[in-house]
Amino acid sequence: MATTWSTRHFEEWEDQLSQAIGHHSSTLLTPEVPFCSSITVRQAEGVAAVSLEGKSSLRLHRWQPPGQLLLWLPQQGWVQDRINGQQVLAEPGTAMLCLPGDELLGETSRYLKGVSLLLPSAGFGHPGSTGSLPGRHLAQGSEVVALIDTAHQLLAALRAGAPDAPWLAGLLADHLLFWRDLAKPPPSERSLGAVERRHQIRRARDWIEAHLHRPLRVTELADALHLSTRSLQFTFRQELGHSPLEEIRRLRLRRLRQLLRTAPLGAGGMGALYRQCGLSDSAFTRRQYRLWCGETPAQSRILAGLGPVAPPG
Repeated sequence: MATTWSTRHFEEWEDQLSQAIGHHSSTLLTPEVPFCSSITVRQAEGVAAVSLEGKSSLRLHRWQPPGQLLLWLPQQGWVQDRINGQQVLAEPGTAMLCLPGDELLGETSRYLKGVSLLLPSAGFGHPGSTGSLPGRHLAQGSEVVALIDTAHQLLAALRAGAPDAPWLAGLLADHLLFWRDLAKPPPSERSLGAVERRHQIRRARDWIEAHLHRPLRVTELADALHLSTRSLQFTFRQELGHSPLEEIRRLRLRRLRQLLRTAPLGAGGMGALYRQCGLSDSAFTRRQYRLWCGETPAQSRILAGLGPVAPPG
């Protein structure tokens, strides 16, 4: 569901933006240009997208509120900012990150269009751990390209009201963690050898499988294995060629196929089987299952001789 505000009054716009992304103060730099703005807010399970389009150059001053990260994705125009004194030019094709407690001072071009993604900072580990994220400007590297592509997939899912939005938000957080860890200096901890990495993968899989029924975060898995998220990310990418979050998804789908082929349907129907794997009873889950398995969940039951199931409501 989307909420949209449109206005030609600067003071009204300030109030609307404060409601959407937190308190700030702004100054109109081009009073000779007729001011107009449109703000649209879309939300899904802890993540929100605030689409902004406006005319007239502004000077902005705001603090990022606690418990929340903001990722700004410019689409047209630019924002010249100083975040905690660090210069950042946010322009189309790049992204700008604000962490809890960040102070932002900036100026915009006369026409501006873009989206702010608001993500819970809890996905990045213990309070204060976000301070280790490098800089605030995401502008180069294959990891940034993948991150921005995932951000746009999340925006499309939010616009469509698709059930995969929370999963994509988790994937975006995973990309941000990987970007952070790539920019860190080499860890002081001893690098893991191949045998040790494979042992950690087995331990990680065992832990994931024991907790598949509930939401899981990469930072939580790293804590359970007594590893840094950097070591965990690199261990998975070196040994398996994908991230820990992707492995969680694969193990969920693997467990679902096992249940579909062996478990009787109770009062909860197919939805109860999905929930045991930490998955939603949705078209998104069925699509992911079909892409992974080459058959639909219903076809898995039929092929196992358990008979057809009622179509989803």
